Amino acid sequence: TNRLTLTAGVRADRHEIFGSEPSPRAYLVWEATPELVIKGGYGHAFKAPTLKQISPNYIGAEGPHTFQGNANIQPEKSNSVEISMDWTRGPLSLRGTLFHNEVKDLITYRLIKVVGPRRSYLYDNVNKAGITGLESGFTWAINSSFDWNADLTLLKTRDRSSGKRLDDRPNASLSSHLDWRSGDGWSARGGFDLTGSQTSAGNRVPSFMMWNTS
Repeated sequence: TNRLTLTAGVRADRHEIFGSEPSPRAYLVWEATPELVIKGGYGHAFKAPTLKQISPNYIGAEGPHTFQGNANIQPEKSNSVEISMDWTRGPLSLRGTLFHNEVKDLITYRLIKVVGPRRSYLYDNVNKAGITGLESGFTWAINSSFDWNADLTLLKTRDRSSGKRLDDRPNASLSSHLDWRSGDGWSARGGFDLTGSQTSAGNRVPSFMMWNTS
């Protein structure tokens, strides 16, 4: 209709090792009012491991970490649903998205050895994983020279087999910055990025904040 749009599609992957996999998706966009747009949809996804991840002879060093390939790693398959809204009135825009992903054979890595400061990881799968999240944010055009943006993400993750949190996914993250523009081509930005606590190889990593200006 004039205010309701359906987008549907399908992606087809054909992999030499893992065969074929169709990935359908459908998305609805409803312009409820001139200021409010509501969106929602479903999608299936297929992600094959990279050549490094699946090569048993691959050993790669990245800083103090070593990653090893795994010939037994499986492709990742997921089903996701989400609903979101965007509201704009004058200089203020608000946005929010609620999503849930169920993932089979999540591609990740696990710690297998520690020698001094060096940690060795093996690419591997998480049998089943659930990821639920909320994203929200705003943009405020304060005046012709200043814009303020902020975005917050909250995550709840779970390894369905062990019941533990998934590694390397912070429970919260917040980003905010203030932009300035002059009338003769100059611009500047200042802000911060806050990353919440998370786990890595089963160990808790505390939250941290990075300030930046440009």
